[in-house]
Amino acid sequence: MKKVCFCNQTDHIVVEVEVSADPVWCGKCQANLELSDFPVSEECKKELIHWNMNFEKHLMAHEYNGVHRTFIKRLNEEGQKWTQRLREELPRAYTVSYRPYTLITED
Repeated sequence: MKKVCFCNQTDHIVVEVEVSADPVWCGKCQANLELSDFPVSEECKKELIHWNMNFEKHLMAHEYNGVHRTFIKRLNEEGQKWTQRLREELPRAYTVSYRPYTLITED
């Protein structure tokens, strides 16, 4: 993959749901990456974007208060599924991992 972040070579990709950004990140410098730059199928890109957009829509529909354990569980299950798909489609030179969404609570 071409130089897409601050690293000399991007070889560790992290999938993480995010509002208003593609759900892929450099595992070294933590820069947000453009999914369109990835050498994977359009279907894979579409599914990752759809998963990410559903998260954003859910948050907006519930005014950022609708994140409950059931939602998080489903979100992370889907995230792991799409991470595996990305892992299968990227060349073996890449490490792909998933960073689960966690509910931040105040103590």
